[in-house]
Amino acid sequence: MTARLGRLLPPPPGPPLRPSPAAVAVPSRARVFWRAVQVLWVAARFARGWRADQRITDEPKRREREIRRARWLKDQLVMLGPTFIKIGQALSTRVDLLPLTYVDEMAVLQDRIPPFDTALARTFIEEELGKPVEAVFKDFPAAPLAAASLGQVYHTWLHTGEEVAVKVQRPELLQAFAVDLAVLRYMAHYVETKTDWLRDVELLDILDEFGRKLHEEVDYLREADNADRFRANFEGFKGVVAPRMYRAYSSRRVLTMEFMHGTKVTNTEWLAEMGLVASELVATGARVNLKQLLEDGFYHADLHPGNILVDRAGNLIFVDFGLVGEISRSMRAQMVEAFLHIVDRDIDALVQDLILLGFLRPGQDPGPLKPTLAWIIDSSMTPMARRPTFKEMTDPMAEIFYKYHLRVPVTFSFVFRTLISLEGIGMLLDPGFHPFDVVIPYAAKLMLSEAGEDIRERLASEIFTPTGLNWNRLFELVDLARRDPGFKLGEVPAMGLEWLVSREGRAMRDKLLDELLGDDPIPWEQLERLIDLAQTDPTFDLMATVRPLINWLLTPPAEPFRTRLLWKIGKDLMTGRLGEWAGIYKVVRALL
Repeated sequence: MTARLGRLLPPPPGPPLRPSPAAVAVPSRARVFWRAVQVLWVAARFARGWRADQRITDEPKRREREIRRARWLKDQLVMLGPTFIKIGQALSTRVDLLPLTYVDEMAVLQDRIPPFDTALARTFIEEELGKPVEAVFKDFPAAPLAAASLGQVYHTWLHTGEEVAVKVQRPELLQAFAVDLAVLRYMAHYVETKTDWLRDVELLDILDEFGRKLHEEVDYLREADNADRFRANFEGFKGVVAPRMYRAYSSRRVLTMEFMHGTKVTNTEWLAEMGLVASELVATGARVNLKQLLEDGFYHADLHPGNILVDRAGNLIFVDFGLVGEISRSMRAQMVEAFLHIVDRDIDALVQDLILLGFLRPGQDPGPLKPTLAWIIDSSMTPMARRPTFKEMTDPMAEIFYKYHLRVPVTFSFVFRTLISLEGIGMLLDPGFHPFDVVIPYAAKLMLSEAGEDIRERLASEIFTPTGLNWNRLFELVDLARRDPGFKLGEVPAMGLEWLVSREGRAMRDKLLDELLGDDPIPWEQLERLIDLAQTDPTFDLMATVRPLINWLLTPPAEPFRTRLLWKIGKDLMTGRLGEWAGIYKVVRALL
């Protein structure tokens, strides 16, 4: 039995630095049995109530019963302990597994449970760090500052004077995980093999992914790595800070970090008292999230009001990096393209984006989704007195995903939860806030200024058509990007020219040369308009912009271009169209 249970457990990310029985023990047969009795009792009561609710034909009454059932389930998950609290929080992102009523109820599930004895915490710290508590910390408190399902936090000082927060994991937590995950795997295997319920849902795969995430979240050395990575990504980003980690006083189950003085970002009275501008905090928070999702590919996956603080200087303080997510570069580029397809109101292209992002399987009928996508696009892009919130736009999608057994990739389940949470914070602080007002300009900015080859290829596909350069599309992207406060228009021409004259930019360079040196007149008016836009930005530097082009023109690979340019001038001279080259004077005059 022990060997069988060992095979059933999802693998932890790695062995502890000093293995202990709590970390590596396989649960006993008796413990798994009695835990299974508890879990099955709750599951049976819920299943019986669920079936009774579904038989109610009166819609308002059924809805009322469903809400009560969802609240009952939430309370039962809290009663079952840390593993099931985390399961409830994870279910708050899985609109493909639960009806929206249950998803909404799980979203407000709180994991605050009574703290464990500080004497036990002190013993745990000494076991992990190998030193008496008094040898590491000065004036260690008798009670924790905060307690949650996975651990609790103490406020104290190092002997060297640094003010720190010490997070201590609950004793026997990993052993409790082992028991609960073993029970849940038995249940998932039974559901998959013996019933038609959730037939198209890969329960065992979902459970294994949850188990891996759970082990990552309670590995405090991994959390320290996550915090350091976040701080490195936002180095020099004004208005954003995160605590430093003290690794000499940390282990996999004890984490010592810089204590950050601040209040919850939702404390509007305190913000007003400090004279902080709520709308500026919202804008900063939105840009932080977009930078994580679309630029860094590494994001804090548990952003709620308890994990975002504000200090007296107006800095946003991000804490608790146990749960993070990663997005591949190709997926980030696809997300940028999806945002631009929303701008274009191109539903068919957006459906293809959803397939490439993993929401739809190839060949799956997108028909039920298209009317809702059309409504989302119209609602987000059409000026109106009150636009629907992100949650109001995604709720109809959630119902469709559940009804038609569509899937939500694990990565995006956390992304959606984060976006909805941040939107709630944003609307509390600034009632006029709407995420698309930030997302679309940011996506356009990335399209124009991101140096990655995949982004550049998508930019080429956006502005080049079979008939030539789409100047209107280019101006539209520039106009959208200028609405983002981090966009520097003056950097775009220099970056673009530097890429164009590189080996990677050859294909796009050839298209542009065909556009400029073909039989049609050179579009000086369009170029002059682009220069006028650049001059409105103080970051624009003429010499920095043209230097890559001048250097390239003097190289042997530019010989074909020089030849074509001379041929163009000669042809225009012979045909009497040399006058159009007066546009050179206009452009140079505008530049200088």
